[in-house]
Amino acid sequence: MKNTYLFPNSYRRIGQILAIPSVLLCGYYLFFADGDLLPCRMFSVLSFELFSSVEWFTMVETDAMRQISFVLFTISLLFIAFSREKEEDEYMEYLRSHSMRWAMLISGIVTIVVTLLVYNLAYLYFVFINLYLILILFILKYRIDLHRLRKTGND
Repeated sequence: MKNTYLFPNSYRRIGQILAIPSVLLCGYYLFFADGDLLPCRMFSVLSFELFSSVEWFTMVETDAMRQISFVLFTISLLFIAFSREKEEDEYMEYLRSHSMRWAMLISGIVTIVVTLLVYNLAYLYFVFINLYLILILFILKYRIDLHRLRKTGND
């Protein structure tokens, strides 16, 4: 079975290497940042701040390192999640499919619960983190299931 949508196996290691600095930078920006590490002007399709007007297709002052860190984090998760195994078969496809359905279900349940119980700025933080939740849950579930499969296969 040929899956052309998977990255080569070596991309998983690249994703793992990219994940370390990007997780640290994303955590810094989400919880500690009060200044810009790499200030610059960047093109923006849509821009607005609290109590200001909406601006379309404009240049904005921002921290480029913030965008770099979140883009690297997204790329690292995609590389880790969608790199082919050294030995790929139909059961790997089943594990991926099952893990993705499970991740989407859990993410949906968490979103409903948080929407009902968390408010204000904390909810905004959750919405942002939730963008990555499905990929993170998918990776965890797939890796755990794959580990269990290999463990039982070696006995």
